[in-house]
Amino acid sequence: MNLDHIFRNSDHWLVWEQGAFSTALQKPEERRSNREMLGQFYQACIERAVAMGLEKSEGSRRVRALWSQKIGPPALHNTLPLIIREDGFLCRYALGLPVKVGEARLIWEHLNDPCEGFSLSPIYPRWNSEHIHFNNVHATPPGFLPKFSISHRLRKDRHLLALVEEDLRHLSSIQDHSRRKWLTLAVLSHAAAYRELDEKVLNIPSFFEENRLMTYLCKHHLIAEGVKTVSLIPQEEGAPPIYLCQGTELWPSQPSWLGSILANFAIHGSATQAYAHSWRRIHKQLRELKVGESRPIVSGHSMGGAMAIQIGLYSHELIDMAYAFNPPLLEHRAYEFYGWMDSALQKKIRVAANLDDFAFWRIGSRVIGKTTLFLGKKRWRYQPIGLWDCIFLVPAFVKFLLNMKRAFPAHQKVTALSESWVEFELTQEEIDKEHQDRKTRFDYLHFFPKLYDPTRILLRFVRRLFGWSLRSEFLRNEIEIIALHERDLIDTLTDENKGEIERQLLALARQKEALRKELFKS
Repeated sequence: MNLDHIFRNSDHWLVWEQGAFSTALQKPEERRSNREMLGQFYQACIERAVAMGLEKSEGSRRVRALWSQKIGPPALHNTLPLIIREDGFLCRYALGLPVKVGEARLIWEHLNDPCEGFSLSPIYPRWNSEHIHFNNVHATPPGFLPKFSISHRLRKDRHLLALVEEDLRHLSSIQDHSRRKWLTLAVLSHAAAYRELDEKVLNIPSFFEENRLMTYLCKHHLIAEGVKTVSLIPQEEGAPPIYLCQGTELWPSQPSWLGSILANFAIHGSATQAYAHSWRRIHKQLRELKVGESRPIVSGHSMGGAMAIQIGLYSHELIDMAYAFNPPLLEHRAYEFYGWMDSALQKKIRVAANLDDFAFWRIGSRVIGKTTLFLGKKRWRYQPIGLWDCIFLVPAFVKFLLNMKRAFPAHQKVTALSESWVEFELTQEEIDKEHQDRKTRFDYLHFFPKLYDPTRILLRFVRRLFGWSLRSEFLRNEIEIIALHERDLIDTLTDENKGEIERQLLALARQKEALRKELFKS
């Protein structure tokens, strides 16, 4: 693409109209149009760098470095994370700022310059085909009645599953195998995992062949007071098994709602208590999913993503990969364990997060895994809550309501199914910077684990008050967990530890008997 004719008027503004670059005298104010222009110009620069003989990834790195060296970031904005607002291109893209022709020419004319001292990852602008419309189904069912009525929820689930399957059919036509794989897992984690899937059949795009759908049978599991996981069992040869972890369910029409709320307040981060309580059951389910040498792929959204990260950390020998979408982060203990892992095992954990997702940026302490960030053409702006907002109370309350309205959709959506976006992988340098910056944010929600005990007491009272009908099912789960623990202890029995093992088995037998009596009463 030759843009020399565009660069004659340095004080004009660069715009993208009707599929081509042009200039404007007046400053363009429409942010979505500005983002489209920025993405198209960045892509044009990459193509020119490739034409000069550079690799695509190296060309993208050079363009990114030039944005920071030659133009620099605009004035700081506390609505953005530090790693975004310090970057010349990403900050402008996130804010939807226009660019003058003279600034664009600085990038264009210096693409051959070496950029030393910049080890940042490449940025890639992306576009979806105009003829494909993705439904991009929300995790939470829309409407008032499905949130509180089981019959209405099941009816809504059937409708939403049809939309999910339509999205999966569209994804099967994507040529890039890697992108088709993680987008399929994103759709399953963000939307399908929240629906009623037990004993249903899903047609899922093949991870290896374009335009092919593979048949899977779904099986639900309820673990740790109601946290839900789903085994997707392949019905055709060559299809990898999939293990989905459902995120938080806030509405009473879901059987897992109370347990999933409690799991968010776990002592070492979201879902850590649920994993610690149920890892034997999870291991059993993962072993049962294994097909020959093909190990299951684990995937989850939100709290389910936090669960997927833990499975990647502590059960990595049983899985192929673990994908987490918009997860709240875990606490420092898990990050330390991640640091002790072999680099090959660390690569098993993949994280994808939206810029506007509040859970990823505000909850938890440490980024774990190979992390890719997405900035969409359409943004849901988060309003940071500061000290003065809390002192005057009303501003904090208003910002909280705005964030629930704006940031919650960003948490539930898959940005890469939208019209256009940019993506880049976080380097270790950026991850370290994020760790330091996170501690300085006033609304960094580091106190969540302290709410675990009062929340557990409150939910126990709610269960008793409303006579929760699924109590017997969870008692059976507890009995099964103890039975699995007994089997593990028997497998480790030797002459040297016989006395200690027998004492532990006796204690477990008493616990199991007490649970059976409670189950009989219920």
